[in-house]
Amino acid sequence: GPPAQVLVDIVEGACPDVRREVPGYPAALEAVLHRALCRDVTGRYARADEMATALLRACDEAGVTPSRREAGAWARG
Repeated sequence: GPPAQVLVDIVEGACPDVRREVPGYPAALEAVLHRALCRDVTGRYARADEMATALLRACDEAGVTPSRREAGAWARG
């Protein structure tokens, strides 16, 4: 959506529906994104390496192969 609406959604606690905005976006990657953006801190990933692992699993499930550089950046946090 429009940037102003995205900001309102963030402030009001709504996480954008990526799959509505980007048809074909993998559900597994959207799940990682939603958890990372969770307003409740206890619902987020506790550590960067935990999120990196989830991202790599989601990529594998979705058939997306990140470059070595991207994977390394995710792992380093």
